[in-house]
Amino acid sequence: MSEKIIPLIIAGGKGSRFWPLSRESRPKQFLDLDGRGALLSQCLGRAVSCAVGAVPYVIAGADQAEAVVSVLGEEGERYRFIPEPMGRNTAAAVAWGCRVIRHREGEGVAAVMPADHLIADGALFEKTFRRAAAVAQKERALTVIAVPPRYPATGYGYAERDKKEYLAGEPYYRVKRFVEKPHREKARRYLKKGTYDWNSGIVAAPLDVFEAVLRRRLPDGGAPLYSVSPETGEGLNEAYAALEPLSFDRAVLEKEKEVFLVEADFGWEDVGSFHRLASLLPTDENGNVRRGNHVLNGVRDSVVITDNRLTAVIGVRDLVVIEDRGVLLICPRRRVEEIGETVAALRDGNEKYR
Repeated sequence: MSEKIIPLIIAGGKGSRFWPLSRESRPKQFLDLDGRGALLSQCLGRAVSCAVGAVPYVIAGADQAEAVVSVLGEEGERYRFIPEPMGRNTAAAVAWGCRVIRHREGEGVAAVMPADHLIADGALFEKTFRRAAAVAQKERALTVIAVPPRYPATGYGYAERDKKEYLAGEPYYRVKRFVEKPHREKARRYLKKGTYDWNSGIVAAPLDVFEAVLRRRLPDGGAPLYSVSPETGEGLNEAYAALEPLSFDRAVLEKEKEVFLVEADFGWEDVGSFHRLASLLPTDENGNVRRGNHVLNGVRDSVVITDNRLTAVIGVRDLVVIEDRGVLLICPRRRVEEIGETVAALRDGNEKYR
């Protein structure tokens, strides 16, 4: 495959699911959750190994440029940075990122990849990535990488496989439909049926296909954004402000009629909560995930991560205790989904802690 393959890493966002470790100034993608380095750094390493004829691009808010440089170093031979003037969700990031890449690189296959996922088998990921790029080039259509589900997850999107095709002896599928974050009973049915995969959020397509699809699916054809010159960027702030904040999955994937899928299990995780993180990391003899400066006595099946202050925890079970930069979080593991609500409630004098 001689055509360029250009990864586009989506590194923006201000997620709150790992607060207080993650803040608006240091979102999840800048954290080292598994001891292998920041998630963004891990993602760039994979992207560099997968790129052909170009370096990867990283798109994030202009206000996150310093954080990107602190994790990845100055842009140069390893990546190029595309700043966004404000957050408008992933559809806008993909549209503007692909527009800039096409201006700078000409034609090629772009591959959009979120910056904040964990992947265990890098070699299999690279093989799958190149298969997806080849299918996208052959079919001239969006091609997603999907992962066989290991449990009935309610926090992931699903893709239902349809007709099987082959390229160079390797199978790929037409996508029958996408389903976003089903309730638990429906997720159980998907797992039992065996024709549904987790949607990893990694999508490949030729650059001109990305543009055609986005113009077809975005409100008003994405006119505000596509009127901005990718060379000068003049008017980009106003264009972004006029865009409706839409996710790429809902705005594009769920509506597009012809999407393909490449399936592989390379140990993918979109770690969405402290509860899920606890199931992935090594535990002590009492089932605790622990890191930092703390003393535990009679503690079981808990997550204890501390930064500055000595933290003593005694006689509890199934608890999350996080201390970081002046903030202490204590909550039952079963209620970690409510952390975002707590962060949203921070007002009047507490903004610095978000």
